[in-house]
Amino acid sequence: TLSTDGEAFYEDLVNLVAQTMEERNDAGGSQPANVPAPRANHSCTLIEVNVVLFGGHGGLGYQRRPFNDVQVLNLDNDRWQELNCQGNPPAPRLGHTAFEKDGCLYVYGGWNSE
Repeated sequence: TLSTDGEAFYEDLVNLVAQTMEERNDAGGSQPANVPAPRANHSCTLIEVNVVLFGGHGGLGYQRRPFNDVQVLNLDNDRWQELNCQGNPPAPRLGHTAFEKDGCLYVYGGWNSE
């Protein structure tokens, strides 16, 4: 958890439906590799066994910036992977919406202050 001026940004993924619960914390708990940067106002979309995270904004204080990265969490092995978009990737944005159809991710709307 990152905190600044009374705000908190979380970088953990909470699995609420599990047979066992493994505690992960900043005080020596386990942390999976390649976890995306903490962020808010992003989208997460389920595509088969993957959760696809797109955009949002993060950073501390006045250093906050919008993201246009695509991160994928495979739910079978709990591993994150960053995807490199080909062609014309979307502009960095937050506050958008996203959905899946026929295995493709569609992103609509959003904004950034840049």
